Amino acid sequence: MVEINITYETLYEILRNEKNRDDLQELNVGFYEDVVKYLNKNKEMLSKAHSDDETEDLARQIKNIKAIIKEIYERREKKIINMAINKSRAGSESVEIDYLLPQEKDFYIHCVALLDRFRTQDLSKILDGSIILPTRNFEPEAAAPKQEAASEAQRPATAAPTQEHAPHKPSDEKKTIKFRENVPKFLGKQLEVYGPFEPEEVVTLPSDLADILIRKGKADQVFGSAA
Repeated sequence: MVEINITYETLYEILRNEKNRDDLQELNVGFYEDVVKYLNKNKEMLSKAHSDDETEDLARQIKNIKAIIKEIYERREKKIINMAINKSRAGSESVEIDYLLPQEKDFYIHCVALLDRFRTQDLSKILDGSIILPTRNFEPEAAAPKQEAASEAQRPATAAPTQEHAPHKPSDEKKTIKFRENVPKFLGKQLEVYGPFEPEEVVTLPSDLADILIRKGKADQVFGSAA
């Protein structure tokens, strides 16, 4: 791949191409690193400006450069999200990712993992007639594609401790509630099944689930009962 000499004009041309093309355009692997160097070079020139006019011109140019970089990033970001959606929906290898930069590939992998996880977990349950309650402490790494196993090893070891400690505290606290209306079966955070429940039925549930039902007006807390 031919390395691009970063200038204001080349950045503007890259932005123009991203605007006019549906697909990602091919960029040098070190594009963002080169952009950072170019931006820092302009900042250095600003710090050494010899007049107010020169300072004003350089400050304006830096502002414009940042605006162009931001728009390039966001346009590519939107295209990558659409690619991830297509990959998750199609479930095939037909999505072309050759033009993704290293940072963008990591973002793409996480997007696909997140979409796959919730598509499998939520959509199938909804179609089955179950209520889906909010899932806390979601770890996208757990659903990362197998072909990216090498990148898994490079990630900071933060997911496991979070997974170990997060579920225990809420599940130890419970509340007793009385249902106001019929509530079909629904899933807890660990995909455990609750219900269905009928009006006036009194049950004891984990506090976080009980709070959701109370907040939605589907049940009232019963005080003075042992949790």
